[in-house]
Amino acid sequence: MAYQNKPVHPEGGKSHSQQQAPIRRRRRLGAPPGVEVSLCTKYSMFFMNVLFWILGAAILGFGIWGLIAKNGGVIDAIAEEEQVKLDPMWMFVFVGSLIFTLAFFGCIGALRENTCMLKFFAYSVILIFLLEITAGVLGYVYQEKVVSILENYVNKTILSYYDDTDTQYIADEMHQGLECCGIYEPNDWQANMYFTCDGPAATECSVPYSCCRPIDGVVNYQCGYGVLELSKAEQEKIIYTSGCADELKDWFRTNIIFISIAGGALMVLQCIFICLAKGMINDIEAVKSYW
Repeated sequence: MAYQNKPVHPEGGKSHSQQQAPIRRRRRLGAPPGVEVSLCTKYSMFFMNVLFWILGAAILGFGIWGLIAKNGGVIDAIAEEEQVKLDPMWMFVFVGSLIFTLAFFGCIGALRENTCMLKFFAYSVILIFLLEITAGVLGYVYQEKVVSILENYVNKTILSYYDDTDTQYIADEMHQGLECCGIYEPNDWQANMYFTCDGPAATECSVPYSCCRPIDGVVNYQCGYGVLELSKAEQEKIIYTSGCADELKDWFRTNIIFISIAGGALMVLQCIFICLAKGMINDIEAVKSYW
């Protein structure tokens, strides 16, 4: 009987299916179905951080533009007794840089599924969250100290009104926004050498134009000239006579609910970021545990 020669497989006679078995076994070493990074969490984290990244870049750019526009001028800080120097534009630079950096880590960490970047983002947001709570508690406990600091700041804007453009802008906005003039009354402006009634300047016995009541939407930059020589009743027809310190306190009391809601919304948003970041970290580490 003639036997037909069967071709011998080069791998010792093993069939193709037998060769593929180790490959299938290696694939089973990966994460089982259902153990994966949630796409919903990943892209929610990514797109939310993209929005904040753009916001941070805008704030940072505004701060840098402000510093360049006024050649890096510096004004005295609110905390005068601590001898701290602070330029308002530097605050924009700091806040913008912080938001920009954190959003960058959150955005790239989510996109690349990088646990190191996500942990840095999560722990940084947790730290900021705790600092906000601490500041809120301290502000509530030391209300009188906060009021004293605000009063010192208002006084500082009076003394250095013409010495710095930032101080002048803040004082004018405060007068017009709160409809006030001086710390407790318009006569407080006599503490400024340019407005005192004993001074040689053309603006003696005057107040800044921003203390004036608006007339038909027309700004008269000389409307405050000589008003400190007038009686109280005559002053009330031309300028605001309420002190800015009292108006500032009233504004906080009136808007405390809005401030609380805004602060609560910010904290809720931070909690959402923390939960998303921690969720992604847990998903990534669960997948890695099967590698």
